[in-house]
Amino acid sequence: MSKENLLNTQQLTQWQTYVAAEESGIRSVYLTELNQFIELILNSDLSTYQSWVYELSEDVIDRESGFLIRMPLFEQIIFPVLHGGFKSKHPGCARWLAGFCQHIYRSTLARNELGEDFTDWFFLYAAIEHNPTDQLAKQRLFHRIADYLEYTIHELPSGVLWGNNGASIEQCSELMELLDEFKELANEVNVMKGHEHLMKECEFHFQAYADYLSNKSDHQSYVQYLELNGTYQNEYHRLGQPGGPGCQISSLDIEFKDADGNIQQGHLMSAEKQATEIELLRTIAHHLGVQWGHDDLGWWAAVIKADK
Repeated sequence: MSKENLLNTQQLTQWQTYVAAEESGIRSVYLTELNQFIELILNSDLSTYQSWVYELSEDVIDRESGFLIRMPLFEQIIFPVLHGGFKSKHPGCARWLAGFCQHIYRSTLARNELGEDFTDWFFLYAAIEHNPTDQLAKQRLFHRIADYLEYTIHELPSGVLWGNNGASIEQCSELMELLDEFKELANEVNVMKGHEHLMKECEFHFQAYADYLSNKSDHQSYVQYLELNGTYQNEYHRLGQPGGPGCQISSLDIEFKDADGNIQQGHLMSAEKQATEIELLRTIAHHLGVQWGHDDLGWWAAVIKADK
């Protein structure tokens, strides 16, 4: 059922007016129309617009329609409905809240409701708990864990990371547990292919780094430990898999000097607070039209030729 069919005539008319106002790009115009729509909705019973919020969330988060959700709409309509659905374990609500995490981070109201101890991981785990057959939540959790595992080894051969610091022996053990969960998810969502190298690297280094820490007095560094054990490699790469999550970015026009000292016009792209490096790189690659992947010959990328 189309989400438009879930609104009454007056609500639908105002929604269409607001959507048209968005196209004008004039903030005062679209916010006026949006606030009128919100007022209409809030004067209705929850039962008359709850299904509409679910359908809109599915459209924006699951289908990635690209429709921009303004904060007033999120705070006053979408979040209260999804939070209520989350508490009652309604299928999909936790997954959609995971997709709206950046709105939550920017919303004092939402953070006060949820408390500070939440992440998109939290909502994705909850989504799977609420509905063990939620394949979308499992896929997104898989990619989220993949990005984190890539992060933990991206400083190799210096060591394995836990947050901003080197992992401890106990944390290496926890990373091994996360890796086991990652493998199980890979089988469940049938995405094992293309991630075998990441799994192999993590399994080796999580165990090797813990062993190095247990015998740290015998080695000057983890590099030396690897060298003495005949497992040192000169290059380590983060294996950013295409098709994983990107992130929201803000862009600022800037001037900067290139390698030759010439002034160039450009953009400073800043990722959202909780984004990982690989999510930022995926987003930039998408904007630049870069396509990349992995086959039997290794990693490849197709890059649009720059005008000379």
